[in-house]
Amino acid sequence: MVSKWLKQSIAKDVELLNAIEEGKLDETEAGEYFMSLKENFSSEDCFDMLSYLSLSLRLSLMKRKHMILTENNSEYDPDDEELEFIDSSKPVGGIKKLIN
Repeated sequence: MVSKWLKQSIAKDVELLNAIEEGKLDETEAGEYFMSLKENFSSEDCFDMLSYLSLSLRLSLMKRKHMILTENNSEYDPDDEELEFIDSSKPVGGIKKLIN
């Protein structure tokens, strides 16, 4: 049961992250909601929200990968892509205010 839920959750997060990175967010349910927010927030705020969402999704996926591997008694050794992402992740705009 948990495994099925986790797989579905991961699939949805990967789908959403891909949509953000490919500029197709507006084709998703989350994108429809996000587009409605654009009416009430500045472009900079919207950029910050998307940056935060993207960062949150990536970190969540990495954490779940770690949990799954640990649960299966596998060694967790971040691959080069994960390490590069972690090293290159810089706070953007209003996100910087949240973490400083």
